[in-house]
Amino acid sequence: MADLNKVFENGRLTRDPELRGTTNGTSVVRFSIAVTRYDGKTDFFDCKAWRGTAEFLCRNFRKGDGILIEGHLEKSTYTAHTKSGEAYEKTDVEIVADTVNFAVGTKSRTDGNLHDTAENA
Repeated sequence: MADLNKVFENGRLTRDPELRGTTNGTSVVRFSIAVTRYDGKTDFFDCKAWRGTAEFLCRNFRKGDGILIEGHLEKSTYTAHTKSGEAYEKTDVEIVADTVNFAVGTKSRTDGNLHDTAENA
């Protein structure tokens, strides 16, 4: 059986997304979402989106808006330092949003209509 790295999350943005660019001009946005579980507890997930998906998200979403994300998990490991300067290895996992959709009942910021996905933007 082939491996599969696929994530679907339906939550709310915890802050306004801010579009940034890499040194070569590629659009990227880092954001986080809050997802409430069936037991009422809330989980927070760090996310990022690239290129057209990032631009679509920044144009149409604000803090508190419902968002449906389809993407994959990406793990990064790096060396961090304590306040005393001691080095240690740190691992982060974030969701890379391949597509984003408006959650049910969330309207676009531009014209009030629900849109398809960022792939269609």
